[in-house]
Amino acid sequence: MIHLFAICNIETGIGHEIFVNKDIKLKIDPTLLWPLVSALTAFSREFAGEGSLRSVHLAEFQLVMYNPKEENTIPIAYIVLQDIYDNVGYTKAKIDAIDKNLNVFLSTIIDSNFSKLSVIPANEQKRMKTIIQFSQHFPDSLSDSITAEINRFEAKNMMGMRFLSLYIADLDEGIIKNFGKNNPNERAIFQSFIPIIPSGKDLWLEAIRTESDELEEMDREGWIIKRIGENTDFLLMCRFFYNNDIKPYLETLLNKINSQLYEGIKDQLPPRPF
Repeated sequence: MIHLFAICNIETGIGHEIFVNKDIKLKIDPTLLWPLVSALTAFSREFAGEGSLRSVHLAEFQLVMYNPKEENTIPIAYIVLQDIYDNVGYTKAKIDAIDKNLNVFLSTIIDSNFSKLSVIPANEQKRMKTIIQFSQHFPDSLSDSITAEINRFEAKNMMGMRFLSLYIADLDEGIIKNFGKNNPNERAIFQSFIPIIPSGKDLWLEAIRTESDELEEMDREGWIIKRIGENTDFLLMCRFFYNNDIKPYLETLLNKINSQLYEGIKDQLPPRPF
C-alpha cells in the first residue's frame, strides 16, 4: 500500500505531497523528507551509478525515488513511501501514468517552487489519486473446482515430485493466502522476491539437492513464481522437490492451476486505470 506520493525538486530539496494516506498513523515531516530524498539520490548516484529508479528500505517501509526526466536533466523526482513488500515495478507503472498526466503542468510547478499544485485541474488530481490508491483485492473465496485442483496438487507426493508449499501473493499486499506447511523462513524468502520481480515475468529457481532420500529419487528443489493472468496484481508461488525428468509435467500442472485461478477471479477484479 502507498502511504505517501509526492513530487520533489531534488536540487533545492523542495517538494509537495500529492497524496497522503490518512488511514495509517504515520506522521511525515516534509522538512525532513525532502533533504533526505536529495541526500539519498546523491548517495545512490555516487555509489550505484546513474539510474532513474531507486529504492531504499526504512524500517517496515520502502522509499521509492523515480525521475523519469533524468535524461533531460529536469531535477524532479516522484517520491513514494510504501510498504516494504510492495513491488517497485508496479509502483513505477503508476508513476509513469501520473507523470504523463502531469507533463503539461510541470514547468509551472517547477517555476513556482512546487507551491502551485493548484494549477492541476480538480479532475486530473482526482484521476491521479485513483491511480495511486488503486489495488485489486483477491476474492475471499475460491471456487470448489480451483480449491480441489490445489488440493490435488498438494497430494501429489508421487511420480517424482513432493509438494512443499503454495502461496498466493499480491504486488502491493504481500502474501495473502497459503497452502501447505507455511514455513516462516520459506515465507520470508518468498516475500523478499515480491518487491523486485519484474512485471509479467516468471521466476524458476532450481537447486541440486545434496541430501535427498534415495527412495524418493528427487534430486532437485524448485522455487517458482508465476503471474496469475496478464493484468492482475497476483502471483502464484510454489516450492517442491522433484526429479528433473518430470519437469515438463510439473510446468503443465502449474500452468493449469494458474489458468484456473485466473479464470476463477478475473470477473471479480476491477481493471487497472494505468
